[in-house]
Amino acid sequence: MAANLSEVGRWLMVGGLGFCYLNSMMRYLSRDLLHYWKGLQWTRLDPRSLQMVISVGLGLLLLGPLALFGLDRYAVPAAVAILAILIVIRRLEIAQWPDNIVVDLGRYVPAAAALSAWLVVQLVLAGQDAEVRERLGWNAAVGVIAAAYTMAGVTKVREAGFRWARPSNIALLLYERSYAGPRWQRSLRRHLAARPILCGLGATAGLWIELLAWLAVVPDLRWAVVGAATGLQASITLTLGYFEPEWIAVFIAVALLAA
Repeated sequence: MAANLSEVGRWLMVGGLGFCYLNSMMRYLSRDLLHYWKGLQWTRLDPRSLQMVISVGLGLLLLGPLALFGLDRYAVPAAVAILAILIVIRRLEIAQWPDNIVVDLGRYVPAAAALSAWLVVQLVLAGQDAEVRERLGWNAAVGVIAAAYTMAGVTKVREAGFRWARPSNIALLLYERSYAGPRWQRSLRRHLAARPILCGLGATAGLWIELLAWLAVVPDLRWAVVGAATGLQASITLTLGYFEPEWIAVFIAVALLAA
């Protein structure tokens, strides 16, 4: 049973890494499209462009290391290759935009961050038992993802205090997005935005989920945190339109692998 869960975790991690690549590739191919509002409009992309050739070439190159990592074959070299390819596509994405706007806007890559933590442990503890390295590596990855959530909460409090969770602030975010998405989703956003109590409760719950996410490093509390974070990401997707399944897949994956 444990082996099966570990395998599920490993392939979830592969899925998160693949989504990480696709996310950067989409923005590299068409920086002028508003992905959160309209989705990527493939019909407007030139299949013969240099950007498309580079993106497809790197994507095909990525498939081999991803498969090896998922099958737990030559995992360390495969991880190095995966991260190298992700770095290249990420740098290409960043180069499409002026200054450092991609980083400043918070376009994060949790799958790559978690894999980096795992890889560091494998390299530092290279002489130790493989099972010990594996367990410690994925526990380090859990810590990285938990820290990312926690720092998101800390940043909100540092910049705005606990006033960040005021109903009016969340209502504004919802109203801003009330003209995007299918009709039922637009109606839901307007419905929620008009109800201060729901806005306040949702924002407060989300903020505290982030602030307490560091508790995921405690094994007995880990799945409670993962479940809360998964619910948070799902609600963000539903209400604000940020489609970021990588965060859900990676947190579940590292929790499974760390066990």
